[in-house]
Amino acid sequence: MKKLFLYLFVLFVFTSCASLLNLDGNKFYVDGVTYKLTEDKTSVFVVYDDRYNQQSEIYIPKEIVVKGKTYPVAFIDQDFFSRRPNGLKVVIEEYILKDEQDDILRRYHDVILRRYADLDITIKHLICSSSLSDIPYVKIESLTIPNSVTKIGYGAFSNCSGLTSVTIPNSVTRIGSNAFKGCSGLTSVTIPKSVTEIGDQAFAYCSGLTSVTIPNSVTTIGSYAFSGCSGLTSVTIPKSVTSSGSDAFSHCSGLTSVTWNAINFRNSYFDSPFRGLTGIKSFVFGNEVEHIPAYLCDGLTGLTSVTIPNSVTEIGERAFSGCSGLTSVTIGNSVTSIGEDAFKGCSGLTSVTIPNSVTRIGFSAFSNCSGLTSVTIPNSVTKIDGEAFRGCTGLTSVTIGNSVTTIGYEAFYGCRGLTSMVVESGNSKYDSRNNCNAIIETATNTLISGCKNTIIPNSVTSIGKYAFSGCSGLTSVTIPKSVTEIGDGAFAYTSELRDVTIMNPNTKIDYRAFFDSRYESVFKSGVYQKRQAEKEKQRVEELAALKKRIGVSVYNNLSKGIITRGMKLSAIEDYASIEPKPKGHYSILMEMKRRINDEKNYHVVFFYNSTPMRGYTIWTKNNIVTTVIQN
Repeated sequence: MKKLFLYLFVLFVFTSCASLLNLDGNKFYVDGVTYKLTEDKTSVFVVYDDRYNQQSEIYIPKEIVVKGKTYPVAFIDQDFFSRRPNGLKVVIEEYILKDEQDDILRRYHDVILRRYADLDITIKHLICSSSLSDIPYVKIESLTIPNSVTKIGYGAFSNCSGLTSVTIPNSVTRIGSNAFKGCSGLTSVTIPKSVTEIGDQAFAYCSGLTSVTIPNSVTTIGSYAFSGCSGLTSVTIPKSVTSSGSDAFSHCSGLTSVTWNAINFRNSYFDSPFRGLTGIKSFVFGNEVEHIPAYLCDGLTGLTSVTIPNSVTEIGERAFSGCSGLTSVTIGNSVTSIGEDAFKGCSGLTSVTIPNSVTRIGFSAFSNCSGLTSVTIPNSVTKIDGEAFRGCTGLTSVTIGNSVTTIGYEAFYGCRGLTSMVVESGNSKYDSRNNCNAIIETATNTLISGCKNTIIPNSVTSIGKYAFSGCSGLTSVTIPKSVTEIGDGAFAYTSELRDVTIMNPNTKIDYRAFFDSRYESVFKSGVYQKRQAEKEKQRVEELAALKKRIGVSVYNNLSKGIITRGMKLSAIEDYASIEPKPKGHYSILMEMKRRINDEKNYHVVFFYNSTPMRGYTIWTKNNIVTTVIQN
């Protein structure tokens, strides 16, 4: 019995002391970890031991007890990392970051951690100092940032995928670049009101992040700051934000809703903070927003409707360009300027109401809005820049207000569906005289824009640059004798134009007037002008011969549109066969598909400026007119 008791006692002592082994006066082996006393003997630090090579994992507590005395674990010795225990997993209960000179994790960052990046280190809880910077390759599960911290430095917690939550104290003013990049375990983050700047890629690829609160103190959001946060579904931009780097929210594939309250935002980059986010369905502007920044919603094809509040005065360049899913837009009644390319390529828009506050429609503002069928330019607009409605193939009618004083080149280029162009009365610069379905510069009598239904009035003296350019629906055109000049590109890209009649053989035709049309080579080489001169000479000779044959009085009556009793139909036929008619003369279109026989009806229709004036029935006998017809 005594032997058994002695055996049990020895076994108890051995097992109880197995977790604590005094290697020498300053070293201790406790629970599989070797520690060494610091010089002041108030704390211990972890040192390398060959026995680690036989272990798969070691656990370093925040303190150990040796012979009844508690020692805090201060740090891990350099030698521990440099000798690199092969395949060893290190779990640290708590780590307190000190200043940069004393902090082992940073001190040996370049020399050790980058060289031995496969070393598996997990910190259960990290307590930060007042200075934070790069500590990658370390897994952190929880984090305490004290109120003494004012700045979270570059890559401070980059790729800490085990970090699920973080509380940033209100002493922090700046979150540096890459600070939390790749923290895929983070589900939410609240940024305090003290922060003014969020650095480049600060929260990039935090794929688990579902919500983020950006306070009204933040003025700058860096490039790619939240890029790749695929779990983020909504975001609110406060009114304090004045700038954002490129692609701040790119690749946030789950983002569907944006609330925009920024009032002094100016985008210095040529792309949207939300570039490529086709999943955004709702984009709401706050009631204090005065300016829609350039490129803000560029390419958001999932956006279906937008309401621009009455507080907004300016819509920036390419603000909604490429939003092909946009079917409805309401523009507030305070907007004065619609910027360049503002709604370019919004092919889903069928109608748009431009409020009476707008004074300028920018270059290409509504170009390629192929679904747009009608547009009314209000009386407040004074300037329509070039290509403003270029390529709006569905546009059938356009009304120009009476205050417009400038219309740029090719404002309606490629609008092949246009059938009606009207300038409201009272406009001092432009008109659409005689219901001609064209826009004419009144002072110069220059036709600056036409459509497939345009009838060029006899008062027009020139066809302006690009007037019919891209009007692919135009099939025929008659240019009256009054026109003396046809400008550069006036009929360029008119692919369906088949019939061109130019009444004045001396009309000056720019060599590019019919560029890329079937008539390009004819007009460019001067062949047409030569033909016209020959044709005019022939016409003059035929008219002289006709006058001699039918008599001067009959000829004069016909030239005035008068047919009198006893006039032979052969004289009418002869006169009608001569083309073109002299300026101001009525042309007579006669249905000559059947021979005129005794006691048969025969129709004569008078035309002036290609518009039917009257129709008459003529009883004929022996080819002699038996009724008096006078216009």
